[in-house]
Amino acid sequence: MLNNALGLHQSGQLVEAQAAYKTILDHFPDQPDTLHLLGVLQHQNGDPTAAAALIEKSIRLAPDFGPAHANLGNVYKDLGRPQEAAESLMRAIDLDPRNPAIRTNLSRIFGEMGHWDDAAAAAMDALNMSPGDGQALINLADMLEGGGKTEDARKVLDQGTAQRPDDADLQAAMGNFLLRRGEAPGAIKHLTAAVRSDPENALHHNALGLALNSLTLSDQALHCFETAARLNPNAAEAWVNLANAHRAGGALGQAEIAYREALRAHPNLVAASGQLGTMLLLSFANAEAALPYLKSAAEASAPDSPHHSAYLMALHYADAVSAGDIATAHKDYGMAFPDPPRPSPISRAPGSPMRVGLVSGDYRRHATGFFLPPLLRERDPSVWSALLYSNTQTPDSQTGIFRQLADDFIDISSLDDDDAAARIRADNLDILIDLNGHTWGNRLPVLARRPAPIQAAWLDYVGSTGLAQVDAVLVDGHHVPPSQEDQYRETVLRFKENLFCYDPPMDAPAPTPPPCLKQGTITFGCFNAAFKITPRTIALWSQILRALPDSRMVLRSPPFQYEETIERFRALFRSHEIDPARIEFHGPATNAEVLAAYGALDLVLDSHPYSGGLTTLEALWMGVPVVTMPGDRMAANHSAAHLRTMGRAELVADDEDDFVQIAHALARDTDHLVHLHQNLRAEMDASPMTNAVAYARDFERLLSHLIQAV
Repeated sequence: MLNNALGLHQSGQLVEAQAAYKTILDHFPDQPDTLHLLGVLQHQNGDPTAAAALIEKSIRLAPDFGPAHANLGNVYKDLGRPQEAAESLMRAIDLDPRNPAIRTNLSRIFGEMGHWDDAAAAAMDALNMSPGDGQALINLADMLEGGGKTEDARKVLDQGTAQRPDDADLQAAMGNFLLRRGEAPGAIKHLTAAVRSDPENALHHNALGLALNSLTLSDQALHCFETAARLNPNAAEAWVNLANAHRAGGALGQAEIAYREALRAHPNLVAASGQLGTMLLLSFANAEAALPYLKSAAEASAPDSPHHSAYLMALHYADAVSAGDIATAHKDYGMAFPDPPRPSPISRAPGSPMRVGLVSGDYRRHATGFFLPPLLRERDPSVWSALLYSNTQTPDSQTGIFRQLADDFIDISSLDDDDAAARIRADNLDILIDLNGHTWGNRLPVLARRPAPIQAAWLDYVGSTGLAQVDAVLVDGHHVPPSQEDQYRETVLRFKENLFCYDPPMDAPAPTPPPCLKQGTITFGCFNAAFKITPRTIALWSQILRALPDSRMVLRSPPFQYEETIERFRALFRSHEIDPARIEFHGPATNAEVLAAYGALDLVLDSHPYSGGLTTLEALWMGVPVVTMPGDRMAANHSAAHLRTMGRAELVADDEDDFVQIAHALARDTDHLVHLHQNLRAEMDASPMTNAVAYARDFERLLSHLIQAV
């Protein structure tokens, strides 16, 4: 009976084999061979818990049965019990000392445990029992590399590929090793050899694609990923790499297909759901479509994963997500982090400056570059010292300006969260301020570790961080009125005027008269990020465009380089009876080109529920009025705050009807448009929006308040 059951098992008829094993055990419940084999089958079926119970019973009945100990070690490994796995495998070796496979498995368990010397020793024993075996050589190299002995690992792989030049797996191992070291040309050489020796291996084609891609050989890389996906349609990683390659080349439709194929092959693959969601948001400008994928990636990730911030950021761009839903999601995020003890305040001599750290991933050409430098230039060094902690991934010329303005500029981009927190803690700060919130490049998990006694958030985000470890958020009464404070986990502290101070570009062209004077028709525009332009926004704009049938609209944002995105927006306008020919789309541009492009606009219509921020200030500096409609959250209130700060509250609508009415009235009042185009820059220049000295004193007032209040 057992031979029949084993035959079914070996032929892959697992259901029939399981029934046969159970029949034997019904008659002979203490038959160790059957218990062991049924345990192996249960492990194959994905039930390691049941497998462990069966094999453990088999061993109790036959303590010296080596294969049972070996298989139990593999089961314990999958159960996350590495110490017990190692003990089982060592017992199996005692019983079967000449079996190299058991020593290989033991080496991998030691590697999992971080016992790299033991791992390498076990791998060497396995190799000595099967000299020249390619898999044994690869395993030894893996263990040496894991233990930091990279040159020893290189020698093993060099010798192996020299001795076995046609061994595709060895060539691939060498290629992947070199790719991890950043040695792409050598990696390509060995991975090409691997593909030549084993042209049907999807893994090797995929690895070669990654190596080619690292040298920006995009077309060749894309071909490799296509081949890998064709050879193994269930290779989710190959589909993701293919999708990324298509996306980098601007083929969004092909990229979307490939991401969805990856999710078909592996429905819970975070790389696929996260990247698809990001593309749907940032390239297709479709927050509603993106949110389910971004949420899936976040739910499958550790609390300190950036996927959580990507999801939380995207919530602000969707029409259907309420302010209450956004606040709840942020608080839920913060609850996932333990709350460590608050460090003791730093004892300083009376009159010594506060040490204030500012952490950001955007010390580069970014909105931060227009808002932070005025403060740093006008700060009182006797009041506070500025330590800038940079997570900037792509430094540029603006990064150098930040270096010059800081008392100290510390790059933490290569440090993990624990090391970054330790580095900041060693600097003995009085206050640490996060400038990113949940925007890209943030280091909120560092703040969750409480490296400073007082921590705050300010500048680049539009809501709560959600972290209990962030004591305060620095805003203003226009951005966050008292009625919206309950959306914040932090204490809300307010600037007297505006939480931003704009640093206008000195080379900006002069404002021009409204183009309607020459054209005879009104040109509306919006240069906000395309993903802020929601279906509700387009419906609102369309009311204005329908009432002024000769008017046009100009949209400018990087996603409008993609025909798929343009077609989506054309369809949305068409659904509101607006001829898409009246809408002009423009993609990426330099800041100088954007500023000059405002000369073609009579009037800017703002987006909702996420309004313009820097783009609104740029429009006003170029003399173009902005009509906005604030709302029940900070994201909706940017433009209204800026307009009220500079004394132009009449451009702030109470509701949708008022928004339409204000836009209509301006479009029909050419004289008033001329006046605004002539005077808005001077009005802004004379307002608190650009008064860096007053802003710096107000910031220092808030720093003192933080020290006293916390």
